Amino acid sequence: MSICIILMACTGFICAFFPQKNLFGFWPSYLVYTISRFILACSTRGIAVTGFVLGNDIKKNAIKII
Repeated sequence: MSICIILMACTGFICAFFPQKNLFGFWPSYLVYTISRFILACSTRGIAVTGFVLGNDIKKNAIKII
């Protein structure tokens, strides 16, 4: 889960500051932006699934105790 948070921080920074057509050109900016948005989506999904599984485990254990 911590890897996903680090990936989110890095790719979010790249998505915000890399697409500069004057410095890098259009196609390199577009490619890096697209790839980093994909990685950002995957890491966000990874955190959501991990949180869902951990939440269900805690909930199931609480139901078993009660």
